[in-house]
Amino acid sequence: MFFGGRGTVHCNMDKGAGMLDWLDGALFAHRGLHGPNKPENSIAAFGAAIDAGYGIELDLRLTADGRVAVFHDEALERMTGAAGIIEESDAAALQFLQLRGPGRHSIPFLNTVLAMVRGKAPLYLELKPSGRVGALEAAVAELLSRYNGPVLVASFQGLSVNWFAEHAPHLPRCLIIGPCPPGPIGEAQHRRERWHHKLSKPHAVSVHHECQPDAWVARLGLQDVSLITWTLKSPAALAAARTWADAYVFEGFMP
Repeated sequence: MFFGGRGTVHCNMDKGAGMLDWLDGALFAHRGLHGPNKPENSIAAFGAAIDAGYGIELDLRLTADGRVAVFHDEALERMTGAAGIIEESDAAALQFLQLRGPGRHSIPFLNTVLAMVRGKAPLYLELKPSGRVGALEAAVAELLSRYNGPVLVASFQGLSVNWFAEHAPHLPRCLIIGPCPPGPIGEAQHRRERWHHKLSKPHAVSVHHECQPDAWVARLGLQDVSLITWTLKSPAALAAARTWADAYVFEGFMP
């Protein structure tokens, strides 16, 4: 059993042939339950999410020496004040950097997060591969091979999701789509997303909350595909999302 926040247990979902039974009604804290003294994607933010009964959404990037860092941006500057990018930095150098904000919070690595969570909260792992797909995915799959707990691997990149379909089909996988710009750009993006879905056959699709669930997305919800929506920033947005989505990524308030 896993919590959908505030003590409400959700564990009655049949989608994905039982692979995602734990997902129904799940609330994922976006980059952890961050705030004062708890920077985004920090151990403190993840611990706060666990204590509040929420799942955890976090971002993964590969370092120059093959470690899986938990960090959203490609560049280090916004969150650390340092120059450079994650993919060109080795783990030893990154461990000396501190995340911006009060207190001392270093950039975590996925192995450390998994050892801390230990199945106490569901994990939504967003992979952010740089360049060719394969290295980050393989490193994540290796770490998850020793992990016992509810987890979802997700990416905007259909080729990344497809890597898991081919090499680690036992892991629940999710294609992230959106935002949804209007006009020709949005139409081209939608065609690309549909192709990625056909290629990777995800168990879940994570849809930007401002993208109205069109006929294609609605059909996915009637099939063996779970619908997640992101990133909800108010109780009103969550209430609207509950009319069509199965699980929710939130930030900036306590559902």
